Amino acid sequence: MLFAGFAGGCSKWSLEPKQLISGPPVAKFTVSNNNCIATCTVTFTNESTNATSYEWDFGDGSTSTQTNPSKQYTQAGTFTVKLTANSPGGSNTAQQTVTISSSSLNFVWQRIADFPGLPRSDAGVFVIGNKAYLAGGNLGGENQTDELWEFDAGANRWNLKRSLPRRGAYATGFAYNNIGYLTGMFTVKQAVPGEVLVYNQSTDQWATRTDSRMNRTFCSACVLGDKAYIGVGQTNDGSQSVAQTGLLEYNMSAGSSALIPATGMGSRLDGRLGPVMFPYNGKCIIGGGALVSNDIVSFPLSFVEFNPNSATKFDGRPDMSRSIIRFVHLAGRTFGFTESNTQIYEYKNDNWELLPSAQSNAPPVQIGAVGFSIGNTFYLGLGSDQNGVRNKEVWTLKLN
Repeated sequence: MLFAGFAGGCSKWSLEPKQLISGPPVAKFTVSNNNCIATCTVTFTNESTNATSYEWDFGDGSTSTQTNPSKQYTQAGTFTVKLTANSPGGSNTAQQTVTISSSSLNFVWQRIADFPGLPRSDAGVFVIGNKAYLAGGNLGGENQTDELWEFDAGANRWNLKRSLPRRGAYATGFAYNNIGYLTGMFTVKQAVPGEVLVYNQSTDQWATRTDSRMNRTFCSACVLGDKAYIGVGQTNDGSQSVAQTGLLEYNMSAGSSALIPATGMGSRLDGRLGPVMFPYNGKCIIGGGALVSNDIVSFPLSFVEFNPNSATKFDGRPDMSRSIIRFVHLAGRTFGFTESNTQIYEYKNDNWELLPSAQSNAPPVQIGAVGFSIGNTFYLGLGSDQNGVRNKEVWTLKLN
């Protein structure tokens, strides 16, 4: 408090409050309704500290001095939004990217050069930088391969690398810190081994880590930091398959694993084969895939959210109206394709939204195809048709 002096000889006191600012300002804000379709309104929540005034630049020439402004974008594009927080102690600026889409999205498929190796399906894949690594796979009948192929997206070229420690298919791949990992790879009529195959990109060498928990196959993975969350899949002792529940957490830095039960989720995650899994705001979204019961295949519609930092871990999400069998990352956004490849959904605001989109020259759906994203391009290839005929086709998908 500041005490104002007395005037005219009178003992008259007044109390005048004054805001105290401690330390320099730190600018911070969150964005609501990002990735919306024009015309749309985006809301910005100011989380700055030690600031007395604010200056917003919305990336399209418009500005604001409000604390928590909303901005209507009428044109599609990518906009860099900047918040400058000011105080007597100085100023600080934070920025984020806002993406506004046109009313109709155009997904353009293009066939590129064929894969140079033998036709195959059910290969594992992981991505390191601008290179994807295609591991193993089914060649037909009971024949699997131990080949490792590197796809260099910059040169648009395939290179044959050092072979895997053994033959197999159906591996789940993921990567961290320039190291690739495969788990769940097995050969027909043999048990799924409890192990993780580790690939060093710089030395082109493989190592094998034994881990009895890592014996699930037909899984997918979601990577958050140095941890991969793997689910849901099944185990197989060579003669019998057993559906699994919950997730496996694999710590890539420590080389250790842990089981995470799907507590409270009931059957929403049980026995999913090849589920859709992807990171979203520090969490994993899990769902889709296939269920097999008495040789009958169904495509479940339920999704859940996994938050490793939450006490409950799992939280249900609204069901889909159609089953999603593949997700695609393009231009910082996540899209899901239905089993017939005819409808496209986008995951945003914790839900799937059907897009008013179009596809040109979409490839036929292939069983056991391999998909991966590098930069703003999605690659899809190989696999087999309904008659088991495998192919060598490779396609790219871009968003125009």
